[in-house]
Amino acid sequence: MLAQSCDEGELPPELAVCMKRLWADPGVQECFMRSREYQLNDSAPYYLNYLDR
Repeated sequence: MLAQSCDEGELPPELAVCMKRLWADPGVQECFMRSREYQLNDSAPYYLNYLDR
């Protein structure tokens, strides 16, 4: 199901819930604040803040 949804450009709701929970984690937020120290796509917050779209 996940592969089919990804092929269609849709994020399964179950995965979106997990991603939102992960993005809300203070440790993950701290890692992102230090993203200059390693390679992290700078558009990540845009996508992770708007998973409901």
